[in-house]
Amino acid sequence: MQSKRVLLLILFLGVGFSCLFLVLFQQDRSEKTSHCVKIPVSFFPFTKKPLIHIEIEKVKYTLMLDTGSSHNLDLHKRVLAKIQDKTLIEVPRYMDVKGNSYLVQGFRSPPIKLHRHLELSGAIACEENIDFLTKGINIQKKKSLLGKIKERFSLFYIDGRAGWSLFDNMICLFNFGNSSIFLAENIGALTKEITFNPANFIKIPLEISRCGPVLSIQTNIGTRKFLLDTGASHYLYRESAIQPEDSIVLSMAVDEQDLGCWTFFSYPITSDLSNEFDGVLGIDFFKTHKICLDFQEKTAYIQRTKRLSQR
Repeated sequence: MQSKRVLLLILFLGVGFSCLFLVLFQQDRSEKTSHCVKIPVSFFPFTKKPLIHIEIEKVKYTLMLDTGSSHNLDLHKRVLAKIQDKTLIEVPRYMDVKGNSYLVQGFRSPPIKLHRHLELSGAIACEENIDFLTKGINIQKKKSLLGKIKERFSLFYIDGRAGWSLFDNMICLFNFGNSSIFLAENIGALTKEITFNPANFIKIPLEISRCGPVLSIQTNIGTRKFLLDTGASHYLYRESAIQPEDSIVLSMAVDEQDLGCWTFFSYPITSDLSNEFDGVLGIDFFKTHKICLDFQEKTAYIQRTKRLSQR
């Protein structure tokens, strides 16, 4: 009798492990053949900086998503020093929105793992320029002691930035409200893999400037072009239209869909970029709206929302 119980227990455990193996195998196979992956995004410890993790040569790094950067990757010197399989290449001087240019080194990077089932090859990694981070993108002319401490900590904690061009052959759905982005092969894959119904989104043309993706949006002062910049902590508008040290409130809409009212700070956007965009929509715009960018088809989708209060 005892032997029968042991035999039944062994049989039960065997069937259980077999079922578990089949389930895990099917899940793994499904993920491997999937054309859409979910990348977690963290806003800790910086509420204005969307952070993702990548892996290069089996070492993990923390990068900020920066759709206002034209580079594939910008990595700190300390990170580039660790990467063995890289090739020095010539890259053009980097220019910020103010028009300042920076000399940077560029390298052909080894494969970059964004997800266990998504690896990118052939990316170009540029050495991060500290002057650009500490001076070129500053809104405030003077920083408090706390601001300087946060800046230094971010230089240590964040290993670099991932620009929009790293994803230019994919569909990118920014869902910062749920701390994630989805990368898909095409809109069909995005619709199939997750809850994405194009009918719930406004479809509008997407332009690509030298800095990144640009949308034409109706405002109370006419249609204006705005750079979509996840690396910007503020909303910016060209200084030639606003008095320095001043700000302007713009009501925004696309295809009669209200996108709310936002306060833009005066900023010395270089005249060299005046034909490409008038202002910058920062990280809070992405936190408020679910946004999908199709770089290949030059199309953007913004989720329809209820009327927003002034911000």
